[in-house]
Amino acid sequence: MFPEAFGVSGGLFTMIGALGKWRNQASLPKGQTLQSMTSPAQWARLVALRDRGVLKSGFERKHPFHLAMMLRGVVKDRRKFSPGADAYARRFLRGNKGKRVPIAQGNAKEIMADFFGSAPRSHVACLMDTVARVEAGGTGIEARFNAAKTRSEAWATRRVPDALASKSEDGQRSCWPSGSRFDQAREASLSPTIARSLSTQQVTLAVVSLESLAEPGGVLDDLLAQGFDVRGPRWKR
Repeated sequence: MFPEAFGVSGGLFTMIGALGKWRNQASLPKGQTLQSMTSPAQWARLVALRDRGVLKSGFERKHPFHLAMMLRGVVKDRRKFSPGADAYARRFLRGNKGKRVPIAQGNAKEIMADFFGSAPRSHVACLMDTVARVEAGGTGIEARFNAAKTRSEAWATRRVPDALASKSEDGQRSCWPSGSRFDQAREASLSPTIARSLSTQQVTLAVVSLESLAEPGGVLDDLLAQGFDVRGPRWKR
């Protein structure tokens, strides 16, 4: 059980259809432009990126989410980081033929409808957060690296409250699927799914984000309220 363990049902034709919709969505509907859905200050920042050669001429017709994904490649951090916890979980499953425990279930058609049914304007926040990362350049990358280092050091020394306070914002919290219906369903299912696993005769390795576990009202608080014996480093301030 880990963050990407989300059960999705859907056939091959659903995925092929989604790919076609993704390509068609790349350009805004006729009559819409990025200038019409951004504030004057936001538009000026986009124009400045075009003048720097970061954005190509005609960018104003691009869907904001697609443009954000393109800009992420511009600010990709070339540092060598260790794989995330989910990568270790996948490797363990492959090597030991373990069973993946879905945190929640979703239907591919419903998930795609949630995304493709969203208004382009709702993705402007994601685009502007990505623009901020481009504007920060090397200074922004260094700041994120230092924040991640501080967080890692706090976690390594079992100072959970300090680790929670040292968030390294990557701009993805404002981007789909964060906040989507299936993302909310996954978060809401986390505590009940873990509680069910604890009541069965099996061994389950759960790899969950520190925020979902230790923030007020998170999984650890829920388990404690249900009478479970929670052992480990102190997670409350």
